Amino acid sequence: MERHHPHPQAIPEVIRKAFKMAESEKPGATHIEFAEDIAAMPVLGKALAVKRVRRPDPDNQALDAAVALLKRTKYPLIIAGNGAVRKAASEELTLLARKHCIPVVHTFMGQGAISDRDPQSLFTIVLVSVTL
Repeated sequence: MERHHPHPQAIPEVIRKAFKMAESEKPGATHIEFAEDIAAMPVLGKALAVKRVRRPDPDNQALDAAVALLKRTKYPLIIAGNGAVRKAASEELTLLARKHCIPVVHTFMGQGAISDRDPQSLFTIVLVSVTL
């Protein structure tokens, strides 16, 4: 089987893609590894320009549907996950929960989305799977 060895001139593009992945929907570390022979070669290219990553916003129709659903429900419950933490939406989430008296539970990864000391907090939801 023939193995494809990247050309060293592709390194700037690989680096840019790694940064894009690290800044995307689930931000985090990215690991890049080049073969020793490639890593030791000179690169004549230059770094690619940084482009700001724009995360999509919900459209107005989706927001209107969510509001209508909340208005119809008798016992709403907010389940806050990691997205609320990543988006730094704790303040907005807390205001929403308090204004409309909606209790909030958070997932393990969503801890901190709302303070455990807040009266609307129901703490962390624990999911247990039992097989009988």
